[in-house]
Amino acid sequence: EYNDILMKRIQRLCNLRHQPYQFTVLVREIPICDEHKTHGCCVDHFFSKHHPYTYRSFHILYNSKDLEDLLNQAKAIAKKIEDLRQHSLTKKHNRGFSHSDALQINTKIERLEEMLQEVCLRIHHMRCKKMLEQK
Repeated sequence: EYNDILMKRIQRLCNLRHQPYQFTVLVREIPICDEHKTHGCCVDHFFSKHHPYTYRSFHILYNSKDLEDLLNQAKAIAKKIEDLRQHSLTKKHNRGFSHSDALQINTKIERLEEMLQEVCLRIHHMRCKKMLEQK
């Protein structure tokens, strides 16, 4: 039974047009190339040397969970700022809005804007760091 299934699978693969996923290799923990100080260079050199006629290209995948978390945090802070601004506008139109309430909301908005700038700066540094690692 195993041989029958194996033969059917081989026949199926032979009848299909070749797709890139049939020839994809996943490589982990690639050392940094001493010459160029990048990961991709090492992969390119290795496969070009050992498989020169079948090697086409490579693509490096990175774990971007930290960057996603920072982006989500920035979106949440921006939404809080927008909500506070909308809240202050609606309170101003209602006559029951005191000067001290306006100052409190403005200080909250200023603090959130500072936090947003810090998060944006961290996002910028992380993106620059990843770009440098790629180069």
